[in-house]
Amino acid sequence: MKKIKKILLVICLLVFSTSIGASNVSAGNVTLSFTGNDTVKVNNNIEITLKLSDISGLAKGVATVQGDIIFDSSYLEYVSLKPVSSKLSVSYGTKTKRFVALGMSGEYISSSDSLFVMTFKAKKVGTTTINMNNVIVGDTASVVHGSNVNSKTITITNANQNTQTTTPKPTPKPKPSSDNKNTPTKSSDNTLSNLVVNQGKVAPNFKKDVLTYDVYVPSDINQLDLSYITSDKNATVKISNNGNFKFGIATPVGITVTAEDGSIREYTLNVTKLESATSPKLISLKIKEGKIDFDPNTYEYSIKVKKDVNKLTIKAIPLNENDEVEIIGNKKLSVGDNEITIKVTDDKGISTYYKIKVKKSSVITLFGVSLTTILFGLLIILILILFFLLLLLLKRKKEEGTLVDMYTKYSDENSKDDLYDDIVTKDELIHAIEEKNPKKLEMLLTQDKVNKMKDDLKKEEENDWMNDIK
Repeated sequence: MKKIKKILLVICLLVFSTSIGASNVSAGNVTLSFTGNDTVKVNNNIEITLKLSDISGLAKGVATVQGDIIFDSSYLEYVSLKPVSSKLSVSYGTKTKRFVALGMSGEYISSSDSLFVMTFKAKKVGTTTINMNNVIVGDTASVVHGSNVNSKTITITNANQNTQTTTPKPTPKPKPSSDNKNTPTKSSDNTLSNLVVNQGKVAPNFKKDVLTYDVYVPSDINQLDLSYITSDKNATVKISNNGNFKFGIATPVGITVTAEDGSIREYTLNVTKLESATSPKLISLKIKEGKIDFDPNTYEYSIKVKKDVNKLTIKAIPLNENDEVEIIGNKKLSVGDNEITIKVTDDKGISTYYKIKVKKSSVITLFGVSLTTILFGLLIILILILFFLLLLLLKRKKEEGTLVDMYTKYSDENSKDDLYDDIVTKDELIHAIEEKNPKKLEMLLTQDKVNKMKDDLKKEEENDWMNDIK
């Protein structure tokens, strides 16, 4: 039964991941918080609960939550995970350290709920943090929403050290307020999710929980060019002592990250100048899909591309042919803002970063004109053509009516003074025979013959008249 449940859970996860790819829309926000005791003694176990709360802006309830649990295995040893949610089914991969919580039969969380309780064993004295990344939060319509993560800091003490874990000092209860229910919990996340040093070498590679780094810069660098991203959008960053670097002597540059709730984390970059090193640079940078005015000492550019452009054609040539050039982020450009990084690294490991901010249009164009504009123009032309055709049709009908009236009038006028009305009757011929008057009979026969000729001539004239009208 457990095996079948795991199979169903994997199938649901695959279906949901596919849906996410089809509709990657962030409309709401959810807070995930690690809660539990703040301290634990060495070799003792500690239970940490992951709770879902502050669900806002979701048209549908939370139906899935996924994330990678981050903890320092030198301080904490994973023991077990116990699902406690009343709505979602939870699974956890001990190797991948990724959990998945799903509503197997359409269940969802509308306000708040605890997902699971993790048990850890404290391994050594010190302070460590439990956090998570790669978080995905989705509703019942498979729409992805934003998330805030409140990490948990744990202090591990000696076995014989007294702590106040079980008997904390009582805190005064806040005064009742009608606004308490609507006041969101402030984030305690004071980490950086990314840190890049332009024109420098960083050791070790950046990790959010590693606080100290050695940075080596060329002799022409007097101030660090830093790019960073905070894990929580409400956190703030302050840089200190960024300058006056010396050859062979490390100068500490401080990066202070302050969380929304006021908690502080300090990263330190020990910067040392290298006497023989110079900054690796590009000598040429060309982009087929957009024009830029390249300068080796300018490290940021912006271009706009059409909707059908999914990848830039970039030709980057380093000043030193032995330097390595790496293009990052140049795949499947999305509509809106994108960023492509060109990394130039020399044989000493020093890297220079050129950034290209790409704005991809959401409008389809043809010969530089938006398809919407083209279609609107064609519609206007079609309407004008139909209007002129209607005018011509009305004019034609009016002309035909006028010609018919003219012909009718002509016929009426000629009927009043018809030159061909000398009709020879049968009685006239009989009387001429009875009178034995050959001259009269000859005259009548001649007149009858003339009348027939006149009828033929009249028909010919009428036909000519109709042909002229047509």
